[in-house]
This record gives sequence, structure tokens and C-alpha cells, in this order.
Amino acid sequence: MVAKYSEPLCALYRRTMRKSETDWGAGSIFWEDFTSFAQKAGITPALVSPFELQVLFQDNADVAEPDQDEAIAECQLAECLITCIRTHSTSWPHASSQLDKIIGT
Repeated sequence: MVAKYSEPLCALYRRTMRKSETDWGAGSIFWEDFTSFAQKAGITPALVSPFELQVLFQDNADVAEPDQDEAIAECQLAECLITCIRTHSTSWPHASSQLDKIIGT
């Protein structure tokens, strides 16, 4: 499932958040951008509550220094979103249909 949805989800993120493909891959996604994308893409609150989204983000976030904001690596975006949606779906086919709706297929 990750292989099928990884690039479409990342492409949707880049379009939605106006991030260049050439700048993609080695950066980080901070909570504010992650939640903004989730709202614009219809993931929260339609599929996942904001609280649950934040818990999942925090579970996947890296904090190198105590004074730094939590962030996930850009390469973790798809896996994080797929895990979140699958956790709140009744089955893999249900999660797949929800992901199809998000990416517009």
C-alpha cells in the first residue's frame, strides 16, 4: 500500500503546500504544515480527529534538540498518513478507498 500511495500523497502535499519537487525529500515537515495539509486534503476532521492526527505525528516526529519543534522527515509523510488512515479504517480495502478519494483517483 505504501508503494501505491507514496508518490501520489507526496505529490498532493507538494501541490497543496506549494513546495517544489526539486526541494523535496531531504527536508522536514513541521506540525503546522502537517495539520494544514491534513485539513486541506480532507483527512482531518473527516477521517481522523485532530487529536489522533497529532498523536500519530508526535509518535513519528524527530526532535534533535529540546528547543526544536517536532518534525517528520519528508520521506516519512506517506507512511505516516497511510498508517493514520489505516488505523481508523475498517479494513485495508476501506483504507485504500479513502486514500483514493484523497489523491483524487
